[in-house]
Amino acid sequence: MAFRSFQDFVEQLDRAGELRHITEEVDTDLSSRNGQIANEIAQRWKTLLFEKPIIDGKTRPFLLP
Repeated sequence: MAFRSFQDFVEQLDRAGELRHITEEVDTDLSSRNGQIANEIAQRWKTLLFEKPIIDGKTRPFLLP
């Protein structure tokens, strides 16, 4: 299946119930603990969307191109 854009792809995942929105702030530093949490969540969901990632100490909104 072809998608018109990345946003279209994300919307299709959401409609199919395969996207889990993470609305809490999450540090993008890939420490072992964050990886463990992501693995536990990903076992139940195919795709995670972190809406408020913390990058370099600042919360950045996830923007679809």
